[in-house]
Amino acid sequence: MNEKELRKTIGKRALQRRKELGFSQRYIAEKLGVDTSTVLRYEKGASDNTKFFILEGLSKALDVSVDWLKGETEDMHTQNSDTQELQINDMVGVILRNFPKDMEKEDEEFCKNVLLLFLKEYNDFMGRFAYSVKNYSAGADNSDVVGAINGLKPDENMTNDDYNRMAYIQGVTSMINELNNTADMLRRYDREPKAVRAAMNSYLGWFGGRKDE
Repeated sequence: MNEKELRKTIGKRALQRRKELGFSQRYIAEKLGVDTSTVLRYEKGASDNTKFFILEGLSKALDVSVDWLKGETEDMHTQNSDTQELQINDMVGVILRNFPKDMEKEDEEFCKNVLLLFLKEYNDFMGRFAYSVKNYSAGADNSDVVGAINGLKPDENMTNDDYNRMAYIQGVTSMINELNNTADMLRRYDREPKAVRAAMNSYLGWFGGRKDE
């Protein structure tokens, strides 16, 4: 395969994969640190897309192997074809790269703890939400659903869907409360920074959150 044919192959496969994932040219451009017109030229094979750093960038952005882009294999070696999971993974990297380094040390640590707390809360949310949606969706037949709702006694005027709705709300309320607590700490931080940092560290104590001295 000559260089012109290789450029065409790389461009065609990059375009195919980008569309498969639903990514825009702008998204790929941001990953590569170029403008969208450059991505367009790469996809058309009109610009040199055979350089190692370009192939590596496309490979990571599109979650495929360099060999697949070059047409040397039909196996993408894709670890993840879920667009949203790829974007979540990218966003974590963006947050770490863009984390401000010009704050006071205590403020910087607080920002990092806010992120850790959000991640903890989201981890808790995933399990509760999945369970609640699975078990208490509208129309689900749960003869013992009343037992899942703390302090609730059977009421002949309530339907099965009424009980399901209450059980679902109870299942996700913990997440809502945790987010409200985090929002309250953020509102108070400018007035009570030391107390708020102590409260944050207490919340994070389950995996060794730092304590104020």
